Amino acid sequence: PIYMPHVSEGITDAANNEFACLSGQPGNDLIAANTAVIHGIGVRPSDIQEMADVGAKLVWSPRSNVDLYGITADVLAYHHQGVGIALGTDWSASGSMNVMRELACADYLNQNYLGEAFSDFELWMMSTYWAAASQGAGTQIGLLAPGFIADVAIFDGSEHPAYRAIIEGEPSDVQLVMRAGEPLFGQAPLVEGLVAAGDLGGCEELDVCGESKRVCVQLDTGLTLAQIEGAVNPDAYDLFNCGEPEG
Repeated sequence: PIYMPHVSEGITDAANNEFACLSGQPGNDLIAANTAVIHGIGVRPSDIQEMADVGAKLVWSPRSNVDLYGITADVLAYHHQGVGIALGTDWSASGSMNVMRELACADYLNQNYLGEAFSDFELWMMSTYWAAASQGAGTQIGLLAPGFIADVAIFDGSEHPAYRAIIEGEPSDVQLVMRAGEPLFGQAPLVEGLVAAGDLGGCEELDVCGESKRVCVQLDTGLTLAQIEGAVNPDAYDLFNCGEPEG
């Protein structure tokens, strides 16, 4: 089992006490290899070292942290002390609308406040492998490797090279998404070429910022996109935003 508590979400002694109460207690130390600490802002270097020593992970949510506290986790300390860092959106009230927007936020902080300490590859790993590892699924998803489930996202790299195609990507740049090797979303011609003709009725047409896409949620869930959207809070984020979201 994986333990993913929101810990030390703040900058006060009380926030640090949350970590202290979970660690170092004989017979009740909950900071372990299967722990992924969400936020981890109000911690000390010794706390981070304890996480590194046992293989615990950090789930970093920079946009929500900065919005709520004006600061985020000391990811440079986590990185230098060997803690695996995953990227997460926290919640919709203060976090990003999706992982792409959270990745853009992490990239902005990296370039403007962290001295470009993280490479593009390392930022990408935060949103792929380390995200999977933080949930105990690092041997199943998060990498393109033999024996993995084949969850794949392909981006248009014609404007931005290599990992920048993902980090600077817009919704329209997502060319294809496959889950367990089956098409879920993508450019209409690609999806139409990969889905059996008899199943194409379950792949609805969708305009994404002027690009013709198909989304196959009905094949996956039995529900249409309209039915799924109608079941959520009407004040929730849209599925995507063309350009930078308002607010």
